[in-house]
Amino acid sequence: MTHKAKQESPSSVYNLLIITIGACILWLTPPPVGVEQIGWQSFIIFLVTLALIISKSYDMGVVSFIALSLSLVTGTLTIDVCLEKFSYPVSWLVLMAFFIARGFVVSGLGSRIALYMAACLGSTPLRLSYALIFAEVFIAPFIPSNTARGGGLIYPIAHSLGDNIFGKPVGIHKNQRHLTAFLLYGCFQANLISSSMFLTAMAGNPMIASIGATFGLDGDWVSWCKAAFLPGIICLLITPPLVMYLSDTNITHVEDVKSKSHAAYVSLGSISRKELIMALTFLFLLGAWVIGPYFSIHPTSAAIIAVTGLLVTEVLTWQDVTSDSHAWTTFIWLTVLFTLSSAMKDYGFISWFAHSIGYYMPQANPLLLLVILMAINFYAHYFFASLTSHITTLFQPLMMVGLHAGIQMQPLLFALAFSTSLSAGLTHYGTGTGTVIYGSGYWTLRQWWKIGFFHSTIMLIIFMIFGLPFWL
Repeated sequence: MTHKAKQESPSSVYNLLIITIGACILWLTPPPVGVEQIGWQSFIIFLVTLALIISKSYDMGVVSFIALSLSLVTGTLTIDVCLEKFSYPVSWLVLMAFFIARGFVVSGLGSRIALYMAACLGSTPLRLSYALIFAEVFIAPFIPSNTARGGGLIYPIAHSLGDNIFGKPVGIHKNQRHLTAFLLYGCFQANLISSSMFLTAMAGNPMIASIGATFGLDGDWVSWCKAAFLPGIICLLITPPLVMYLSDTNITHVEDVKSKSHAAYVSLGSISRKELIMALTFLFLLGAWVIGPYFSIHPTSAAIIAVTGLLVTEVLTWQDVTSDSHAWTTFIWLTVLFTLSSAMKDYGFISWFAHSIGYYMPQANPLLLLVILMAINFYAHYFFASLTSHITTLFQPLMMVGLHAGIQMQPLLFALAFSTSLSAGLTHYGTGTGTVIYGSGYWTLRQWWKIGFFHSTIMLIIFMIFGLPFWL
């Protein structure tokens, strides 16, 4: 087999040249007053890392190794410091959660849960939408990749149900008013709402929790869920009718919704041994993550035990674990970012940056400033193509700005965390799930952005109204 070498496009070469020149200029610039040399150099390497990701010059894993190598070659960090965070429990929790997610897929339990809910509740298009949404929420705590969950598991089921029940539209009939489009868009927004509700429902959430820990706030699984539960449930409940209104959905000519949903579920047959083991693992993890803190059971310990059980019982194979490149890439990527962000914080850069931004913030009531920071964080996602890059770029600086303005740490962390997840609903490129669902072809770009702006903004307002009073 022959392998063709990857050819660099002129734009890629230009991007690399700009990044290199910019990094060299910054490297020769003295650090600001109050920032140590190590903190300044860590920031430059961090900036280069983000630039390489945003410009898509290299894959995430390659960029992670570039960041580590730059840290070592320049003497910014020692080898011990570079590798220290690879033993960080949060990174391992994310890695184990990816393997647990794979168990849901290969065992078939994820599909069974979604189709069962559709069969039980899907007597009308609206109820079918609720069934798929709550299937998404039910499995969200155990699948940390919102793209894998929404784009790889729920989307194929929703699309298949839509084709079988509402027919396959062609030509001008394939538009945002079709009932399949209604199902798919509801699932997309529910994917982002559920990502905000659970610490383990989105890969970036543990990173946010780790940032909180550096400021002395222990954001455990239970406290995270309690903070997001009420506004999250309200958002989930109003999403189907709101999507139906915003899309002007055509609800005519709907027949045999419940019988077709039931037929799809029956076609799965009886529950298999692997599904049963996966279900027991599901219950074990739910119990361990909810009551574990009272018995000194670390969430990462429970996840490692669960993955071991899936391997021993052959629900997962070792090949499943080693071949999950997305899981290992995320593990390395998060760990490298933890390393650089810790260095920036420890050597004064984050504190200096936050004070610099805070100087230009208006003098106002801390609650008003918190609302302003939520809005800034939310609408800034128009400039990001992933939630991870959004978090790594903005979260820690905005935290520092908020704390400098006198905002309490817990409401600040939750406000920024939840507004980050919700912000991915603004565009079709803000997260992988949106890219997958938009690619089904039911919307024009203008329609998707219009619906996304109004729906996502309403979700943000709901989190402000029903969340802030409980976080303060």
